[in-house]
Amino acid sequence: MNALKKNKTIDFTEGNILKKIAIFILPLLVHYFSQALYVSLATMIVGKFSSAGSVAIGATSAAYPMLSFLMNIFVGISEGTGICVAIKIGARDAKAIEKYIHSSAVFSFIGGAVLMIIGIATIKPFLILTEVPESMMAEATAYMVAYYLGFPLMMVLNSMAASLRASGDTYHTMIFMSIAGAANLLVTAVLVFGFGLGAIAAGVGIAVMQIVGVALILGYMMRLDGMCRFSFKKLAMFGDSLKGFLRCGIPIGLQCSIFSLANIFVQGYINLHGDAVIAGSAAANSLTNYIQSVTNALAVALLTIVSQNMGAKKYGRVKRAVIVIVLSVMVIGLVMGLAIYVFGEHLLGLYVSEDDGLNYGSVIREGMLRILTYTLPYFLYGMVECLSNTLNGMNKSVVSMTLSLIGLCGVRIACVIAANAIFPQSVAPVHLSSSVSCLVTVLMECVALIIVFKQEKRQSVRNHIPKPDAHGKAFGRARI
Repeated sequence: MNALKKNKTIDFTEGNILKKIAIFILPLLVHYFSQALYVSLATMIVGKFSSAGSVAIGATSAAYPMLSFLMNIFVGISEGTGICVAIKIGARDAKAIEKYIHSSAVFSFIGGAVLMIIGIATIKPFLILTEVPESMMAEATAYMVAYYLGFPLMMVLNSMAASLRASGDTYHTMIFMSIAGAANLLVTAVLVFGFGLGAIAAGVGIAVMQIVGVALILGYMMRLDGMCRFSFKKLAMFGDSLKGFLRCGIPIGLQCSIFSLANIFVQGYINLHGDAVIAGSAAANSLTNYIQSVTNALAVALLTIVSQNMGAKKYGRVKRAVIVIVLSVMVIGLVMGLAIYVFGEHLLGLYVSEDDGLNYGSVIREGMLRILTYTLPYFLYGMVECLSNTLNGMNKSVVSMTLSLIGLCGVRIACVIAANAIFPQSVAPVHLSSSVSCLVTVLMECVALIIVFKQEKRQSVRNHIPKPDAHGKAFGRARI
């Protein structure tokens, strides 16, 4: 317990949970929102001032589904580490925490290097498969190469950040990633204004962000005297720890990758509608990232809260946290979506130059269509993330993955195919497919959580039924 109190960490298993949620979430919100701001500003710089203009923005958007598909595989492993660390913190098992952190660091670096090689080798086939326009091919290729080069350190950074969050420490990750994000923006600006580069400037900026972030977070963890201390001398892959975070993390990674796989499929249909649609969608996606930053922060907080309290077997606190955070996601996401829609044309104009090769009015119009059909109802995806993380934190990762496979992937792909067959000239139904699939997934996850909570309650009651003595009489009192 003393180790938890020393390093700005939070124990969610005791005390006023609503107050602790507020304290925990505020740095997370600043962290994720600042990251969205830095990436958004970098995108504006590339779109407004680089020689490639809107083509560069479109290239980054066309490339991102494949990048996120590979990246999310190991993001799941990182979250699996976070779940295991949080559970062991709830159980006060310092030795197991040490093993999880160091095993995850080694595995993440090796896995990130493997994915980097695979990613670079598959760039051209992916761009051809998703029918990226020839005008964007060179920009997309350069962006993806630069992005992939940062993969090994990105995976280590995600893993260590998840471990710190699991201890309740969101303050230091906020500081470190804000500094790293500023470095990203600075490098992007220098490469655009100083060297006239396009999409590759954004890719190099992101790679530099990983270098700065991992240096800061490892440097801090090496100075800790609590349960999340890091040491290069202790780096090893412990079999039991490896099995533990892979068991939790692989289903989460597959779940995240399933959504990215669906995004690859959907992006292919978006690409069929031309450069203006791609560029307008990319600008709208950058605005949507602000909503995603808030919903991500709340979902990540929920994962830590649920995992700690499951480790301490305090199910009532889990329910309370789920209700508060899911309602917050609904309200905040809807309000932000409405604000982006109301001011959409002005905001989209920040990303697009009237002097580049694409029709300015067409790009703005397509961006507004994307905001209406995708950004405005994006709070539904935030709800999916929160409910999925609740299931993951309750060690039901396979259930969460299965529901995502059915809803986020199966339903979405079916909707896109049907929409393209019925309305082949319109991209709006393709955009709307995401919201429909999220709504179906939310409903399925709600049913699953009701069942899981009932099972946990029955198990808790059984664990507290007094056992009979030698004469067949019960001794002790059941605590229900």
